[in-house]
Amino acid sequence: MIEQGRSSQDLKWLENYFKEGGNKMAETYINELKSKLDARKKEILSQLNEEYNKILKSRFEDLESVKRNILKEVQNI
Repeated sequence: MIEQGRSSQDLKWLENYFKEGGNKMAETYINELKSKLDARKKEILSQLNEEYNKILKSRFEDLESVKRNILKEVQNI
Protein backbone atom coordinates (compact mmCIF):
# COMPACT_ATOMS: atom_id res chain seq x y z
CA MET A 1 0.00 0.00 0.00
CA ILE A 2 1.29 3.47 -0.84
CA GLU A 3 1.97 5.78 2.06
CA GLN A 4 0.24 9.11 2.27
CA GLY A 5 2.50 12.08 1.63
CA ARG A 6 4.23 10.61 -1.42
CA SER A 7 4.64 13.08 -4.21
CA SER A 8 2.96 12.53 -7.56
CA GLN A 9 6.43 12.21 -9.08
CA ASP A 10 7.21 9.29 -6.75
CA LEU A 11 3.91 7.66 -7.65
CA LYS A 12 4.60 8.13 -11.36
CA TRP A 13 8.06 6.58 -10.96
CA LEU A 14 6.57 3.63 -9.08
CA GLU A 15 3.88 3.19 -11.71
CA ASN A 16 6.46 3.21 -14.52
CA TYR A 17 8.68 0.79 -12.59
CA PHE A 18 5.90 -1.78 -12.34
CA LYS A 19 4.80 -1.19 -15.93
CA GLU A 20 8.32 -1.82 -17.26
CA GLY A 21 8.74 -4.84 -15.02
CA GLY A 22 5.43 -6.18 -16.22
CA ASN A 23 6.49 -5.79 -19.83
CA LYS A 24 9.71 -7.67 -19.16
CA MET A 25 7.79 -10.41 -17.40
CA ALA A 26 5.37 -10.62 -20.32
CA GLU A 27 8.28 -10.78 -22.80
CA THR A 28 9.90 -13.54 -20.78
CA TYR A 29 6.63 -15.47 -20.62
CA ILE A 30 6.03 -15.03 -24.35
CA ASN A 31 9.57 -16.15 -25.18
CA GLU A 32 9.22 -19.25 -22.98
CA LEU A 33 5.86 -20.04 -24.54
CA LYS A 34 7.28 -19.56 -28.04
CA SER A 35 10.18 -21.86 -27.20
CA LYS A 36 7.81 -24.57 -25.96
CA LEU A 37 5.59 -24.20 -29.03
CA ASP A 38 8.59 -24.37 -31.36
CA ALA A 39 9.78 -27.56 -29.63
CA ARG A 40 6.29 -29.07 -29.93
CA LYS A 41 6.11 -28.04 -33.60
CA LYS A 42 9.46 -29.72 -34.25
CA GLU A 43 8.25 -32.88 -32.49
CA ILE A 44 5.00 -32.97 -34.49
CA LEU A 45 6.81 -32.39 -37.80
CA SER A 46 9.21 -35.19 -36.95
CA GLN A 47 6.31 -37.55 -36.22
CA LEU A 48 4.55 -36.56 -39.44
CA ASN A 49 7.73 -37.08 -41.44
CA GLU A 50 8.24 -40.50 -39.85
CA GLU A 51 4.66 -41.53 -40.62
CA TYR A 52 4.97 -40.23 -44.20
CA ASN A 53 8.15 -42.28 -44.71
CA LYS A 54 6.41 -45.41 -43.39
CA ILE A 55 3.50 -44.92 -45.79
CA LEU A 56 5.84 -44.22 -48.68
CA LYS A 57 7.89 -47.34 -47.93
CA SER A 58 4.72 -49.42 -47.70
CA ARG A 59 3.50 -48.12 -51.07
CA PHE A 60 6.87 -48.83 -52.63
CA GLU A 61 6.79 -52.39 -51.29
CA ASP A 62 3.28 -52.82 -52.69
CA LEU A 63 4.44 -51.63 -56.11
CA GLU A 64 7.42 -53.99 -56.00
CA SER A 65 5.08 -56.87 -55.22
CA VAL A 66 2.80 -55.97 -58.12
CA LYS A 67 5.84 -55.70 -60.39
CA ARG A 68 7.07 -59.17 -59.37
CA ASN A 69 3.63 -60.69 -59.95
CA ILE A 70 3.34 -59.12 -63.39
CA LEU A 71 6.82 -60.35 -64.36
CA LYS A 72 5.90 -63.88 -63.25
CA GLU A 73 2.73 -63.76 -65.32
CA VAL A 74 4.59 -62.46 -68.36
CA GLN A 75 7.20 -65.22 -68.07
CA ASN A 76 4.47 -67.86 -67.93
CA ILE A 77 2.90 -66.70 -71.19
